[in-house]
Amino acid sequence: MAQEVETEAGQALIPPSIQGPPPLQESAQEVEVHSISSDDTSRAKKVADAEAASTEEQPTLNSGKGSSVLVWSTKVEDLRLRCADMMAEAATAQEQAASLAARIKELEEELTWQKDLLANANKLLLAQSAEVEDLRLRCANMTAEVVMAQEQAAPLAAQIKELEEELT
Repeated sequence: MAQEVETEAGQALIPPSIQGPPPLQESAQEVEVHSISSDDTSRAKKVADAEAASTEEQPTLNSGKGSSVLVWSTKVEDLRLRCADMMAEAATAQEQAASLAARIKELEEELTWQKDLLANANKLLLAQSAEVEDLRLRCANMTAEVVMAQEQAAPLAAQIKELEEELT
């Protein structure tokens, strides 16, 4: 009977399993980083210490071997270690979130710069396309003028040839 009570009490001390982090947000605009204040950390430590103290204050069942005190002390120490581990994991997660938020900001700035660069390149391309079209039209006009000048020069060349023949 004493072992059954000890087992039930031990199971009550086991915290529920910790689930992984929530799924990541799709948009960088939705990312927020919340720092863990020292008040929150000290409050968590006080809660863990209070749990440990209340566990230590619970009457121990004498199993005849004096091992129940050792079991409770071990469970209290396990709770303290778990609390410390969870606080360390939270601090690590906070650092990672801050690092990711900084990287997102860098990427957004780079993207903005590249968009501006592309917009300027498109404006330049548009201006150059208009200039190329203008040059093409000028070339076509010049070609037409050359053809017209050749047509006008042909009769003159024939006239000059006739005059040269008369002179000789």
